[in-house]
Amino acid sequence: MARTRDDETPDRAEDDRQEPDWPWFLPAPEEERAGWSAEDSAVTEDPGAFAVQHAEVPLVARAIALLEVVGEGRETTDSGALVLADVRTLAQRWELPTGAEPPESMWDVPELVGPWTALTAGGWIEVAGDSARPGEGASPYVPAEQDPDAFIQFARALMGILLLTLSQQKVDHGGFEGGADTFAALFYVTSAEGLTVPDILTGGTDMPGVPRGADGGPDLDQALRLMYTISDLTRLSAYGLIRRDSERAAPDTHYRATLAVMAVVASTADLLFHGPGEG
Repeated sequence: MARTRDDETPDRAEDDRQEPDWPWFLPAPEEERAGWSAEDSAVTEDPGAFAVQHAEVPLVARAIALLEVVGEGRETTDSGALVLADVRTLAQRWELPTGAEPPESMWDVPELVGPWTALTAGGWIEVAGDSARPGEGASPYVPAEQDPDAFIQFARALMGILLLTLSQQKVDHGGFEGGADTFAALFYVTSAEGLTVPDILTGGTDMPGVPRGADGGPDLDQALRLMYTISDLTRLSAYGLIRRDSERAAPDTHYRATLAVMAVVASTADLLFHGPGEG
């Protein structure tokens, strides 16, 4: 799989399409990996337990909280974001890392940007003029305790719409940088073992962990493939879809997710790369 970026030249994009090589930083497709345990898999057969697993995905939990914040209507900024007072209240309530200085915009807080993007793209929140109001949504929100199956449908729609939106947006408007490489990585992130990505900066500018180019030095194009993918995975962890566990394999970084997210990644990738109605 190869990735293209919106800011690349047409010739470079064409070259990428002609070389759909597997990302060098991922395990080989034929490499055997541990499957989910019987206990994990059993959760998918219990609607109540599976709904709880969906509710524990940070993206989903924050989206529900944002729906409550918007209520029957909420003031927004010219950029279609929550006003600063709401942003700072939520950042404090959720104990979000905002750095040394308080955020100056909702767009400075990825933990809010992710669920807000999904909610507005999916129609659960409609932004018009200087206000945000509840919309019908791609799949109505129903509390898990009221109807587990309906809640699961809502959560899956929310997660899938976020992935679709990031896949379709241009890079300079917040879209994925890694393209197909990112989705290939997500298949491993959502596996039972998760995915550990290498720290290619260890060793200085020679980057010994990167494939070699014709001159014997690191192939910078291959290094960029990894960096673009890591950028996407790091953002998805901040958005709350997957989890980033940097201390597990320092200086490398480990990403993981649950079975609830795995199903959404698989269905979204199938839709993006095969189209509706195709297997």
